[in-house]
Amino acid sequence: MDDKLLEIFAEEAQEIIEALEEGLLALERGPDPEKVNTVFRAAHTMKGNAGIVGFEEVVELTHLMEGVLDQMRQGSREPGGPVMGQLLKATDQLKGMIQARMEGQGPRPADELLSELAPLLDQGSPPPPRPARPAPAPAALPAQSGGRQRLHLSIKLPRHVFTMGTDPMQLFLELEELGQVERVVCHSEQLPPFAGLDPFQLYLWWELWLLTGHPISTVENVFIFVRDEGEITVRPSGEAPANQAPERPSRAQAPAARQAPAEPAAPKASPPSPAPRSVPMAAPTIRVDTGKLDKLINLVGEMVIGLGRVSEGVGPYAAPELQSALESMGRISREMQQQVMRVRMVPVEGTFNRFRRMVRDLAAELGKDIRLELSGLDTELDKNVAEQMADPLGHLVRNAAVHGLEAPEERRAAGKPAEGTIWLRAYQQGGRIFIEVADDGRGVDAEQVRQRAEALGLIPPDARPGPEEIHELLFHPGFSTASQVTELSGRGVGLDVVRENIESLRGSVEVDSSPGLGATFRIKLPLTLAIIDGMNVKVAGETFVLPMLSIVESMKPRPDQLRTVRGKGELIRHREGYLPLVRLARLFCLEGGVEDPCEGLVMIIGSLGKRFGLLVDDILGERQAVIKSIEQNYQKVPGIGGATILADGRVGLVLDVPSLEKMSLETGEAH
Repeated sequence: MDDKLLEIFAEEAQEIIEALEEGLLALERGPDPEKVNTVFRAAHTMKGNAGIVGFEEVVELTHLMEGVLDQMRQGSREPGGPVMGQLLKATDQLKGMIQARMEGQGPRPADELLSELAPLLDQGSPPPPRPARPAPAPAALPAQSGGRQRLHLSIKLPRHVFTMGTDPMQLFLELEELGQVERVVCHSEQLPPFAGLDPFQLYLWWELWLLTGHPISTVENVFIFVRDEGEITVRPSGEAPANQAPERPSRAQAPAARQAPAEPAAPKASPPSPAPRSVPMAAPTIRVDTGKLDKLINLVGEMVIGLGRVSEGVGPYAAPELQSALESMGRISREMQQQVMRVRMVPVEGTFNRFRRMVRDLAAELGKDIRLELSGLDTELDKNVAEQMADPLGHLVRNAAVHGLEAPEERRAAGKPAEGTIWLRAYQQGGRIFIEVADDGRGVDAEQVRQRAEALGLIPPDARPGPEEIHELLFHPGFSTASQVTELSGRGVGLDVVRENIESLRGSVEVDSSPGLGATFRIKLPLTLAIIDGMNVKVAGETFVLPMLSIVESMKPRPDQLRTVRGKGELIRHREGYLPLVRLARLFCLEGGVEDPCEGLVMIIGSLGKRFGLLVDDILGERQAVIKSIEQNYQKVPGIGGATILADGRVGLVLDVPSLEKMSLETGEAH
């Protein structure tokens, strides 16, 4: 099997399965004929695609799914009830089957699921035809019998049918599985002279008489993907086809047309041929390998770096013509960079939709009534960020369903509706993406968290932590064990991993909670991971890049603004209060940095809802930074989010602000 073909199949299969799952969940919420058609078409496409790559077990399962869905289309089965669960199980089975095949394993049968779905077909209308396979022609034309009807089909496929990936012969073989094909007449009058023949165009059309026990709609389904472009009619026919030999292509007629000026043959009467149809416009989108996209973005980043180095090299005294050219190149590179970055952006809808199924299954498993509300689905996020957010969000949604929402009896006793709600919201604000996972459950029980933290030795026995400290304890590693889940209503289970994953994306997470009213986990993420606006700062002779979004302001402190408080470390007065002061040189064990804060500059940094001062020697200026991963080439470095190439060609390190704050607390640099 061609690896490229398998790769394309796998990509399309993933999209089809997502469409199947989304459609089935929508149907479970309420009947919708158009949605039924959409899901049916998805199953039909999956069956056809699997047949092309020879995954027969996938074909067999989707064939049964298609049959059940066809019953819904025909009105013989209502969407909803246990059958929807069986169809969702079938989509799960499809994922496993395809995954196994793509990993080079053998076919994974689904006998148990097949035995569940097959009886459903006996309770409704017959299933649609199996994918076409070569079959022996009927031995004889039978007479019309009771329970079957004779249909006359006029099949005029679009001229460009071959470019649509449809083989007309396969359609006839599918019709053959629906009953007895009594007669086929091929009309070839439109065949051009051989010299003018285009092998990618279809010049034939057919009439066909079919004796079948299936309804007309089932027969029409055979042409589901071509009927919009072609002219397909299916009508009952009370008369048997004429007992005469099928018309054959008039081979003599075409050459005769070329024998001018000899007397031309009389034109043969024929049905009006379909008017030439224009080839449909190509889809406005194309599928691009993410590796190629990443390479393009990397090249654009290199161009930005190179242009910055040139600008830095020529300085402000270059010739006016050169300055003008550099400014023009700068504008073009910025626009190119923005356009390329937009290519990487994807709506969060795809990430959010996967949780509909999770919540549905959890609600059934837990015996709770849970409604999932999604909003901001068109909010766009860097593709890599969206993919890496799936696990943390899944964990938060699961926590909300399992531990945040009360059982229906408990909710009613608290004066709440029996149905709990989980919200997944996304929005953009101030150059960042915000994602919230909220619920209207019991919220965080601060006293229980305090008692557990005290039992684990995380806080002194007499400590009375405030709300922020309580929420911070939820993210402490090891705070979540099975026994703790019960005592703490589950809040904090695995949240340290959630925070770690989010911070690896240069994001942050914070918690809002109201006892008895619910909890909200608010995640802040950068728009992109590839390029940031940064401020270059100098510390002990080294240049670091500080993300602009983290900088609140900078200040040159006076002696009367500095304090050293026992147990609190160094503080700096900022507006009406004091903030912890972190010396970056000491944090990284660098020698030669400014010792007297009054001789340096303090950057006021906002991180995780808190603020602190960061002492640096000097500010070198603002510049865009194309971030390169350190972990891919070296290892994770605490306090460092990546590296970039500076204008002078040297490597500069990009600071990871949330990690800096944690380091300062661990090392005692700030308290």
